[in-house]
Order: sequence, then structure tokens, then C-alpha cells
Amino acid sequence: MLYLFLQLWEIMINGIEAFLYYLLVKKKMKAKEMPYRSQKITLFLCCQVALLYVFNHFGVSTLITIGFFDIVRFLFTIYFFYAPLFPCLFWIIIYTILCMLADMMTILLPTVLANVNVNTILLGGAFRIPITFTYISLLSLFIFLIILLTDKQLFFTLRQKIAFSFLSLTSMIVAQYIFAITLKTTTKTVTREIANSLGIICFLFVILFVSLLVFVYQLGVAKQKNITYLEEKAQFELEQAQFNNILEMTHDLRTLKHDMNLYLDTIEILASQNKNDKLLEYIADYRKHIDNIHHFLSTGNTAIDCIVSTKLSAAKQKGIQVSYSILLPQKIPLDDISLCSLIGNLFNNAIEACEKISPDKKDRCWINFTIQPYQNMFGIYMENGSNGEYLFDKNGMLLSTKSDTAKKRLSHGIGLKRIQELAEQADGLIDINPGKEDFKLHIMIPLLEKDPDKDPDGSTN
Repeated sequence: MLYLFLQLWEIMINGIEAFLYYLLVKKKMKAKEMPYRSQKITLFLCCQVALLYVFNHFGVSTLITIGFFDIVRFLFTIYFFYAPLFPCLFWIIIYTILCMLADMMTILLPTVLANVNVNTILLGGAFRIPITFTYISLLSLFIFLIILLTDKQLFFTLRQKIAFSFLSLTSMIVAQYIFAITLKTTTKTVTREIANSLGIICFLFVILFVSLLVFVYQLGVAKQKNITYLEEKAQFELEQAQFNNILEMTHDLRTLKHDMNLYLDTIEILASQNKNDKLLEYIADYRKHIDNIHHFLSTGNTAIDCIVSTKLSAAKQKGIQVSYSILLPQKIPLDDISLCSLIGNLFNNAIEACEKISPDKKDRCWINFTIQPYQNMFGIYMENGSNGEYLFDKNGMLLSTKSDTAKKRLSHGIGLKRIQELAEQADGLIDINPGKEDFKLHIMIPLLEKDPDKDPDGSTN
């Protein structure tokens, strides 16, 4: 009866151990959507528990067991989660190190400090239950601390990833080797001082390695912060350049309006003198000059007029059909720079999406842009054609599908992130719907105050 109970106890401990790894990757990675996902995960974990029980029953060596089940965890992670290679390996290594640390603390502390015979712990018996309970409690504590304290994104170069993986694998093998020697000394006729010294060395080695992992983690966080800073700097420079272009365009338009009377006087003089050839030539030159100024909107908001006019011209040059409807409230809940950045990034993403569409499907090269107030909300709607190909990160965020140099890639893929940041800063809501043939993005931002004088319906131009 006691034997059966101990076997069931071991299976339960193995099940909790497998479940703790599932909790870790669930918090650190984006889950894949699939039918019967919960049932598949349960079946996978049950098979893992059964395999671990078989390995322990037949006395398979610890190194082989660790290596085999790390491979099992790797397959589990890439099947059920959006798991890039290095983050997947990183969290598997972290989990394995925590298991080794909990195991060493559970065994070495009683044997070194309380002179408990290691055979009493390893060969089973009633004393085995509190030992395994201590192990799983320590592992649970470590896992929950990792989940709570490590919520930052990491960044490592390829060389750093290879070095980290190699050093981690080597350190785990060395730690396990020292641990095995320590256990052997406790069962042989060696002095207690030697056994205790080896146990302390083994324990300190693991502690130092865990400290190294923490240091490496902090380096990864710092590097990611630096990358984020560079992205924000690049975005700010783009926004500043875009705003400066708007100011320059506004100046050109004011100059055009100022010179309009001069142009009309010249036309009137040429017409009165019946110099038709000169008149036609002058009008043709004037039209070219007007074309260089772009088609210009007139909504009453200079920032919107300039940025939309600029993007309409850019889309027209690329053969993209654009329809738009703009109706503004009296007070817009965004400053001019934020508004230009928001609309500019929306159009940039839409134009880039249309450029990726294959030439035989150019009927999908369209953009539909709308601004209008609705129920005391400032609504911005961007819809465009798409080739239906998207990339997502572990958090479900859309990534750029461009293949470009590293420097150029820094300014790509941050447009949508910037749009979300601006919407959140204004307490707005954003709805993104990537489809097979189109892409829809809707933003709703609370108005500063209700505007009853405006009609909530838009007018199409």
C-alpha cells in the first residue's frame, strides 16, 4: 500500500513539474490558436509525465534525462506557442537551471547540514515525501518569481546567442557532474569534511551560474531599451522632418496665393493684346507650377490639409486609387504633431501594403481614408488593399514584412507601434483587422467636449 502511494506521489510531482513549465512559457510567449488546444496540451503533458516516470523507474542517467526532456519541452513550445528559436532555448535553459538548483538545495542541505544519509533520500521510503515536497515547493517559488520579475523584452546578437547557449549547456553538464560526485562521496568512506566541501562547491557553482544568468538577462534588457530608444529617436526625426515639410508646403501655398493676382494680371494683359500663343504657353507653364504644389485639401485644419495632401500625391504617383471623407469636429483631441504622425503612419503603412500586391492583382491597390466624429468620439478609419501576408511577434503585434538592411529596418515596423502609442496616449481605442484581401484599422478617440453643432455624417470627396 505504501509502495503504491509513493508511486502515485511521484507521478503527481512529475505532473506539477511539467505544469510549471507550461505556466512559464504561457506567460512569456504568445499562444497559437488551434482547435482542441487545451485537450492537446493536457495529452502532451500527460505523455511527458508518463515518460519521466518510465525514465526514473529504469534508472536512466540524469544527463540523458535532462537532455531528452529539454528536447521534449522544445517541441512542446514550438508547437503550441509562437516561439522564436533563441527565446525558446532561453526559457528552457532557465527552467532546467531552476530544476537543478531546487534539486541540489533539496538534497545537499539535509545531507551537508543535518548529516542525513543520502540513500534515505534517493532510495524512497516515507522520508522521500517531505523531500520531494520541498523540491516542488522550491521550484514553484523560483518559477513564480521568474514570472513576476522578468516581464522585459530581451535583445541579443547572433554571436551572443550562440555563446550563451554553449556556456549554459557546458555549465549544466559541469554542475551535474560535480553534483553526482558529491552524492557518491556521501555513500563512500571519505571524510565528512570532503563531502561537505564538495557539496558547498557544487551549490556555490550553481548559485554563481544563476547570478550570471541574471547578469546576462539585465544586459539583454539594457540592449532592448537601447534599441527602443533608437526606434523612438528615428520616429521622432521622421515626424519632425514630416512636420517641417508641412510647414514648407504651407509657406509655398501662401506664396502661391500671394502671387495669384500677378498671374491673373499677366493673363489679362496677354488676352487683351490678343497674344493667344503667348497666353496658352503661359497657362501651360502655370499649370505645371500648380501640379508641383500638389492637390491641396481645405478642411480648415492646416496639419490635416498638409499631411493628407502630401500622402494623396504620393499614392497617386504609385498608381494607388484613394478615396477619402473628412469631417472635423470643432476641437480635435490631438496636437498637430501627433495628428501628423498618426495620419502619416496610417498612409505610409497603407501605401507600403499596396506596393506589395502583385502586378496581376492591381485592382486591390486602393485606400479608403475617413475622419469623422461619432457619438462624442473622434473616429479615424483607414482601409486598404492587401496581399494577405502578415507577420506577428509573440505578443500578437504585427511586424514589418520588409527584407532590408539593419539600419533601414529600424525605421520599418514601428509605424503601427507608433499609431497604437498615440491612440493610447489620447485614451483612444484601436481595432485592427488584417484580412486576406484587405486591411482595416479603426481608431476611436474621445473628443475634448461634445460638439452638437457638427453633423456626425461625413461627406465624400
